[in-house]
Order: sequence, then C-alpha cells, then structure tokens
Amino acid sequence: WPGRVVSWGALAVLSVAAAGTVYLEKRSADSEIFVEVDMLVSRGNMVELFLNDVDHPPARLPVVAGQRHVYRFEKLPRRITMLRLDPTDLPDARMVIYGLVAKTRTETLQQIRPPELRSWTLVNLSPPKSEDGGLALEDTNDDPILRSSVEIGAPAGILQALCALVETSDAPFLLSMAGFL
Repeated sequence: WPGRVVSWGALAVLSVAAAGTVYLEKRSADSEIFVEVDMLVSRGNMVELFLNDVDHPPARLPVVAGQRHVYRFEKLPRRITMLRLDPTDLPDARMVIYGLVAKTRTETLQQIRPPELRSWTLVNLSPPKSEDGGLALEDTNDDPILRSSVEIGAPAGILQALCALVETSDAPFLLSMAGFL
C-alpha cells in the first residue's frame, strides 16, 4: 500500500512538472522578438540586419527587388541595444523605408517611423528625402548602412525573471532544484 502512494505521488509530481514545462515553453515562444522592416528596394541580393554588434553574423533575407515588401527577421535576441540595417548589397540601388517594428507575437515593443529613421547614422547613402510616407535613399556603393542605438527587450518570462534574481550562470539549475524541494 505505501508503495502505491509513492508511485502516485511521483506521477503527480511528474505531471505537474510536465505541465509547467509546456506552459513556460509557450510563454517563452510568445515573447520571442522579431523585427519587421517595411521597405522597397530597387535591386540587390540580400537585406542584412545586425543586432547588438557587428562582430556577429547578421540576420539575412533575400531582396524582393522593385516591390514594397515587409522583411521579417526572426529568432532574435531577447534584448536589442543596436540595430544596423544594410538594405542591399548592390551599388546604384534606391530604397524607400516605410518603417521598422520590433514585436513579439502578442505586443509591439517599438515602432520606428521615417521621421525617427532620419536621425539614424547613415553611411554610404544619399541625403534622405520624404516620399509617399517613407524615407527615400540611394546608395553610393554596395554597402549602404542605417544604424542606431536602441533599447528593445521582450518582457521576461517567469523563469527568466526568477533567473535574473539569482544572477549566476547556474541560476536555471538552482531554480529547478529548488522546485523539487
């Protein structure tokens, strides 16, 4: 009889742990950041988005030449402190940027419109002009760059918030062990 109580108790603990894991995974997926760039690029092969520093490889998407298109960059860091957009990789290209939005599946974190883009650092680009609600630019070589410091972060999930309280590299392990006590 006591063996059955232990078995049922273990099964209950495992069931609660599994449900908690599924819940935390769903919360984590809902807080993944993605960035959408709404723009028209006349020519090119790749659009690149550097995040936080230029030493790491950028997120890349193929250019949809000659058409206004929303480029959606996914699987990004939960905290973004620098954005660098390289809208094309070919010279003599023209682009119109209508906006940039950082969001999760459930909320918009930051929206950057053409007036704000004017204050970004522009490299290898003509002076910006307003056009049809967007910011029109022409590149001067094959490496046009728009760059700015930003502060974008997804709300922390429950587990991330608890880990931040512990502030050690083994915080997830310590918290999981505490859960079993």
